Amino acid sequence: MFDKLEDLLIRFEEIMGELNEPTVTNNQERFRSLMKEQSDLTPIVEAYKEYKACKQDIEDSSPALEVAEENAERLLSGRTGVSARFLQSDLFEAVDGKYDILVSNPPYIRSAVVDTLMPEVKDYEPRIALDGEEDGLVFYRRILSDCKKNLKKGGMLFFEIGYDQAEAVKGMMEQAGFLEVTVKKDFGGLDRVVFGTLGFGAL
Repeated sequence: MFDKLEDLLIRFEEIMGELNEPTVTNNQERFRSLMKEQSDLTPIVEAYKEYKACKQDIEDSSPALEVAEENAERLLSGRTGVSARFLQSDLFEAVDGKYDILVSNPPYIRSAVVDTLMPEVKDYEPRIALDGEEDGLVFYRRILSDCKKNLKKGGMLFFEIGYDQAEAVKGMMEQAGFLEVTVKKDFGGLDRVVFGTLGFGAL
């Protein structure tokens, strides 16, 4: 499948080049045919490019995972009965088993806002750790859609949120079958955490 997508990407780039050639722009029939082919390929190519970018971001996160493992080894040294396991995964893709508690601090900043962040944030944090796409809520939707295969009924889900996202995330959790959904503020008085319990009747 990916070979076919690569072929479509190459073809798309060929079309873009042909459309700039005088021999094509002067031939209306050929020009219209290429424009139609370009239009048909555009949504496929854009989706494939997004997939490739996401795959690369995940691969690039390996050094961060190594740092996390080193920190865990240092912080848990000498503690009995306490351990940590690290997985490199696109959300729940590589996660097995069911858990009593899930905690997530997903990317939640709207794409249009990322470039306006303070330099100490936007220049040192990878964009994949910040960008929650158009409305900042895409990862909450994905997690709520997929978490039930890894969260026990009666288990709890905790989210960190942006200061203006409490009502939206609370509503999504309730719609997904979570009960007693609660919003907590940070020390600055801003909404910062939303959590709830997965109902036993949740599908």
